[in-house]
Amino acid sequence: MERTKQASVADRFIERWSPRSFDSKFEISDRKLKAIFEAARWTPSCFNIQPWRFIYTKSQDEENFEKFSNLLLPMNKVWAENASALGFIICRKVNDDGEKNFYSQFDTGAAWMSMTMQAREFNLYTHAMGGIKKDEVYDHFKIDQSEYTVICGFALGKRADKKELPEKLQKREEKNDRKELKDIMFENQFK
Repeated sequence: MERTKQASVADRFIERWSPRSFDSKFEISDRKLKAIFEAARWTPSCFNIQPWRFIYTKSQDEENFEKFSNLLLPMNKVWAENASALGFIICRKVNDDGEKNFYSQFDTGAAWMSMTMQAREFNLYTHAMGGIKKDEVYDHFKIDQSEYTVICGFALGKRADKKELPEKLQKREEKNDRKELKDIMFENQFK
């Protein structure tokens, strides 16, 4: 599908998408991973709280990579285990004084977008996954649910040909379009 702009915007936003087909032979360097997380580190946040946390492993660490992969639902595991890195996005939902941070998920989502856009600078792709075994993620990493929220999983790596995917997923491995601007922006009133 050819994506079309409805306003003048940098091509990198139009070209961003979340493929499922990853090159299982590609090994991501520590230098690139640090740069990707560094981009997230500089994301703005409410009161500069920076609630985002990222737990990750690289495919080269076969033992941990398998453990991370087993925390994904089967529908995601089938393709995500070919990525160069797998991880989980967590946000701290309380401030240092223990009060609820109502903006933690918003801020964490912004950090994810920063990571995603930095990955694209390296010609790499990200794919966020809601299909994870959330309760098992809390247990495996001993995450305190009163302080943190597991948001989602993610895959990161170099894109591969869609023929590497199971046939059912090959059909979905296309860039999709977006809603019309008129459906998401409203001047002076809602809808």
